[in-house]
Amino acid sequence: MNIKKTAFYGSFLAVAIILSYIEHLIPLPLPVGMKIGFTNIVTVFLLYSDHSRGAAVVAILRVLIINLLFGSITGFLFGFSGAIISLIAMLILKNTKLFSVVSVSAVGGVVHNLAQVVLCIIITETSAVISYLAILIPVGLITGILIGFITNSLLKTKIMRDLTKP
Repeated sequence: MNIKKTAFYGSFLAVAIILSYIEHLIPLPLPVGMKIGFTNIVTVFLLYSDHSRGAAVVAILRVLIINLLFGSITGFLFGFSGAIISLIAMLILKNTKLFSVVSVSAVGGVVHNLAQVVLCIIITETSAVISYLAILIPVGLITGILIGFITNSLLKTKIMRDLTKP
């Protein structure tokens, strides 16, 4: 990877980390372990700016760095599983060209939560956590829609389109 691309993706990684830090500072009335996921704006933005490989690298590094700064090994495992599986799902849907940015992001939010529940079932060796999906799925859907609307708005601005050219 050349220096220009490294700086380009490094800038997006920095934005994702800053968004995570800001989100970490703001107390929200969400159930334990849930957050809006503003860092996913960066992932969806890169996906729709034809930087799929960069989106994957930024998502992986973001989860690693955020958990080194604010989290734990467990947080990393859950964040990583959710980020990777949701990224794959969003990439598949995006590439069909049948779904809007908002729809793809909404599916990403739900799949992120599903991946984390599956990991929790594997780790705890109990399926009791499936009941938590009654909360996780609607929250993932709502936050995914919110992230999708924000990202879609950013994609339409000239300054953001200009930024996507490394």
